[in-house]
Amino acid sequence: MSVLEKTGFSSYHLLKFLGIGCAVAGLALATLWTLRIGLADIDFQRHTLIDTEKAIRLTPGQAEYQNHLAGYLADTDGREAMRALKHAVALNPYDAAAWIQLGLFYEAKNRFSDASRCLYQAAQVDHTFLPAWSLANFYFRQNNSVQFWYWIHQASRLVPEDASPLFRLCWHFTDDGNEIERQLDLSRPDMQAQYLNFLMADNRTEAVESVASRLAASDRNQDTALLLNASDWLIAQHQATAALSIWNRMAEQHRIPFHAIHPNSKPVVTNADFIHSPTSIGFDWHLATVPGINASQENGLGGLRLEFSSDQPESVEVLTQVLAVEPNTAYRFLFDYATSGIAPGTGLTWRAVDLHTSNVLATSESLSADKGTVGHLDFTVPAGSRFVRLSLVYQRALGTTRIEGSLVLHKTALATAGPS
Repeated sequence: MSVLEKTGFSSYHLLKFLGIGCAVAGLALATLWTLRIGLADIDFQRHTLIDTEKAIRLTPGQAEYQNHLAGYLADTDGREAMRALKHAVALNPYDAAAWIQLGLFYEAKNRFSDASRCLYQAAQVDHTFLPAWSLANFYFRQNNSVQFWYWIHQASRLVPEDASPLFRLCWHFTDDGNEIERQLDLSRPDMQAQYLNFLMADNRTEAVESVASRLAASDRNQDTALLLNASDWLIAQHQATAALSIWNRMAEQHRIPFHAIHPNSKPVVTNADFIHSPTSIGFDWHLATVPGINASQENGLGGLRLEFSSDQPESVEVLTQVLAVEPNTAYRFLFDYATSGIAPGTGLTWRAVDLHTSNVLATSESLSADKGTVGHLDFTVPAGSRFVRLSLVYQRALGTTRIEGSLVLHKTALATAGPS
């Protein structure tokens, strides 16, 4: 009989004891490793070089730590930074950010083949925007047109909320707006809307009309405000013909409560009887927003009341509208109005200005009528001009104080008087 049997301690009990011991030891090791991971993460979250190195010593198998270490060393120790990035991609071949950084390091050393290999690897493991964008930038710097446009196209399909950097890079590569439109993936209306906003912000007048027309064809209500802004922007850039094309498209789609405007048909004034409050956009009335002038609808049937408190500026365009007209043609603008408290000769008039040359074509008599009356402004459009800016202007007359009173505009109209 063995000693264990004499003591009543069988082999079964020994194995059970050893098993419990191993489990306790394993639990202790797991606890220790969890503690190391936790301590490493605390160090890493301090975001310093020293603490990142401490985190790596505690848990050397973390690819993310190696990637961040390379970032800290990039400006001071390029060799160690590259070593850290190589270690990072070895630990995690799916770390696209590390592949991109490694590619940029190779590019900085003029090792372009290695750089493109790393950037391609990033695109292979990560099909989101950043790798495609990185490759587009790489080939931009290499002046490789074929590869640049290929990766620009890929990036445009994956573009995040703000695509402005993508558009800006294209315009740095070429000034050919048609080429950019061909190469970008502008099939999605949301991309078209972003591109239109970019073009206006970057003063790319020549491309705005094309992109705005394409966006208008999508017939999305959420784009109406942007397209109206584009129409207004084009007018300010002396591109009223392009602005009118956008305006008419939206009118025909019934996305705005106004009619289409065709210069070669009967001349019209938009919102002529002020049934709608002036929207201050496109080819509708634009109303000045200045102290001392308050505007309101006269009644439910239309009409516009303008109240002058005497605090308004001494010179201001109170109300304006761009009219589409025919060159070499005489027009008469008619306005049914009444005033209260505004004396004759105090500086309130209508004015017609050639939009192309900014030359004043005509100015009406001073507005003052206690009873409703119809006034008129006659002007002739010069050769080559297609648009006239019609303005209700207040210019304080010499020897008078600023007006205090009201003007009510009931209706307006435009009539031709025949060729000049």
